[in-house]
Amino acid sequence: METVKVTITAENPNHTHAGKPVAKGDEIEVSTVEAAFLVRRGVIAKYQGQPKPAKPESESSDK
Repeated sequence: METVKVTITAENPNHTHAGKPVAKGDEIEVSTVEAAFLVRRGVIAKYQGQPKPAKPESESSDK
């Protein structure tokens, strides 16, 4: 499974990694699946290789 290094961006992440609490600015290595989960929780802002969100159909240029 591919791993990525991410930086914690939340002010108060209330998160642990490998059994240890993490703070804003800490770097941790996680799988891309875990990174996507951390983005959804607001613990990190982004990760390398993160897919771009799809455009809503209302913004499509095929009108």
